[in-house]
Amino acid sequence: MEQQIAAIWQKMLGFQQIGIQDNFFEVGGDSLVGMRIMNQLSKAFEVDLSMHLLFMMPTVEGMAEVIKQKQMELRDDEQLAEVLKNVRQMSEEEALLLLEQDFSKQEIER
Repeated sequence: MEQQIAAIWQKMLGFQQIGIQDNFFEVGGDSLVGMRIMNQLSKAFEVDLSMHLLFMMPTVEGMAEVIKQKQMELRDDEQLAEVLKNVRQMSEEEALLLLEQDFSKQEIER
């Protein structure tokens, strides 16, 4: 992931080499280029990234952490949506039985 991010930064900033600790703004990045980079990163990693994240995490390494977190949140949201869909398809009795089983399992684990 860091290599992909660095490659996008290199292309947009016109550098041949960007290190994972290089600060975007210290290597000559500005808000216009930053917006273009964030757009490219959003497309490349299929997550929504806003410009303020670049100010908060202005390194390749930091941006990789942000993207990983966004991807995990997206997966969590997708999993929750799937669970809710399945629960909506259950009868009330099936849902109650599932809850009872879950509570019993939690008690055993304690």
